Amino acid sequence: MMKRKKLFRYYLRYVQFIGWTALLFACSDDSPEQKPDGTMETVRITIQTRANGENILELEENEYKIQTLRMYVFSDDEKLLGYHYVDNTTGDQQTVTFTMKLPTGTHTFYTIANENAAGGLKINNTGDTAYNLPGSTDATEVDLETLTVTPDDLESLTFSTLPAATYLSGGETNSKDETGKKYTSPLLPMVSKYTQQVTPNGSVSISLTRSVAKMKFYFTTTGVGDCYMGRGLYLYNEPKYGYLFPCNTYSELIGRKEAESAPSDWDTDPDYQDSHLHQLNGRVILNSGWPDEPESYGDTEHTEQMEGLDINLIEADINDPTNPQYEHLPQKSFYLFANPNISTGQLREDVVVSATKPVGDGYYLKILVHQHGADQTGVELHKGERFYLPLPAVKANDCLSIYSVVTLDGHITLTPHWMIQEWQEGGGSIEFN
Repeated sequence: MMKRKKLFRYYLRYVQFIGWTALLFACSDDSPEQKPDGTMETVRITIQTRANGENILELEENEYKIQTLRMYVFSDDEKLLGYHYVDNTTGDQQTVTFTMKLPTGTHTFYTIANENAAGGLKINNTGDTAYNLPGSTDATEVDLETLTVTPDDLESLTFSTLPAATYLSGGETNSKDETGKKYTSPLLPMVSKYTQQVTPNGSVSISLTRSVAKMKFYFTTTGVGDCYMGRGLYLYNEPKYGYLFPCNTYSELIGRKEAESAPSDWDTDPDYQDSHLHQLNGRVILNSGWPDEPESYGDTEHTEQMEGLDINLIEADINDPTNPQYEHLPQKSFYLFANPNISTGQLREDVVVSATKPVGDGYYLKILVHQHGADQTGVELHKGERFYLPLPAVKANDCLSIYSVVTLDGHITLTPHWMIQEWQEGGGSIEFN
């Protein structure tokens, strides 16, 4: 009898084991094993600045390059979870891929590319010394416990040096004249703040945003005939610094306000440049030499001065099918700090030029146009015209294209319009749209 009871107990345990096993398989599916937040995983991270099949102008290739890259990863309570540095000076420099060991959970990835393109960094533009981004730049393993950096630190970073295009070829190298000159674009500071859930065998794709805006100029003429038309351009109300991580609100100090008159010590003070005398503190986009032209005109005495203004030729004719409709000159882009301010006339339906200086802290241009006879060496003795063009509010990663039609019909008139397009997140491209 005892033996039968013992066999029954073994049988019962066996049936229970089979039942629990069947139940376990019945409740299981093919999904990956769920792990609690905090489990360390290898995460593949990809940063790409060029969409597949996208064409890039050769002279603008540097705008797409990543030569150095830092990444800081923070938890939702702002604890530093990971750091990585990449030297990407070889290869196509448009793609960066690496892996990081990170705990599972929701994290925020702060990425900084081409930090040196921003010059010295500061926290909210304060202090006399530059802020050095923490973390090694070689293969040395970093102790995250001793790496002092916070999201607030990164989002407060400012820079006061704007990237600038570099002369490449063409034109007269020792002349103010931009006709025929070609430039190559600089490397640009780029950043990203991106929050994502880190999962086992997961990946993270980062889209970068440029920390600066850029501006291009296009000119055409009509009614000019064989006359030579030159011009100059000067930019005002330029902020003194910008934020590396673009933000929605700005309190930048506005610099490059147009001066009422040139400072008396402009020629001895190293902080002053020629623009303080001639363009009254404007940032030189196209230097026409104006206003050196004389107040009065004679047949011979002012010829040399007038010929000195014969630069920056407009050859395009909007009504001549044998010529290009618009001419890109200078053949380079200009990079801007964000300026959310607006000045008089900055509504899109009110894009007009005026002889009156705009009021406000928004960007505006002074455009100078000259007529100089039948060719580049001729002197028409026609005093140049001055126009002011208010610009729209500018955000980081905007592309501002400015088109102007110069008309000669007894006197010079200028009809401008501008087009501003914003960077849209998504995809793999980081172009200025």
